[in-house]
Amino acid sequence: MSNVLVIHPDDRSTDMLKVVYEGKGYDVITDMSVSEEEVVEAIKSHDTIIMLGHGTPSGLLASDGHGGFLGY
Repeated sequence: MSNVLVIHPDDRSTDMLKVVYEGKGYDVITDMSVSEEEVVEAIKSHDTIIMLGHGTPSGLLASDGHGGFLGY
């Protein structure tokens, strides 16, 4: 298992950020329909977390068009 997890909601406006992780063997979550529990477990099992995309000081905005949010 990789010790790096990338959370990058699938969003055409941030596709250019894929160069940060493509081809590096990192574990990547792009589908924000995964459960909160799955995301939390993935975060707990990795040493480094990289969150890419649009966000606020409180967390990352999901690109689901419904105001989805990953934060605290």
